[in-house]
Amino acid sequence: MSDKKVEDLDRNSKAELICVYASLLLHDEKLEVSADHLKKLIETSGNGKNVDSFWPSLFAKSLKGKKIDDFLGGGSAPAGGAAQSASAPVQAKVEAKVVEKEAPKEEEEDVDMGGLFDF
Repeated sequence: MSDKKVEDLDRNSKAELICVYASLLLHDEKLEVSADHLKKLIETSGNGKNVDSFWPSLFAKSLKGKKIDDFLGGGSAPAGGAAQSASAPVQAKVEAKVVEKEAPKEEEEDVDMGGLFDF
């Protein structure tokens, strides 16, 4: 879905995207992601006509009891957990790039080309 423009999405994909954004907004504001809150937010944002009535309930039920931070990568993984070991190579690459950028570049020495370009 990320390679398409929003206006090119079909009706169900748009509704799903709207519900995702509404859920994230409610979560960010530390509000319960309930069907009522989703409906109010979707209506207030002017997207009510784009979302069938079952979508907010579907999202609220599917997210009930879940920690949204875990979906976003903000949850804490146990030490030595899969999430930690999976991110270790990525973290190492990022740190290597930072060190690479911070390392002072050595000045190149002038090399005598022995009249290579003398004509």
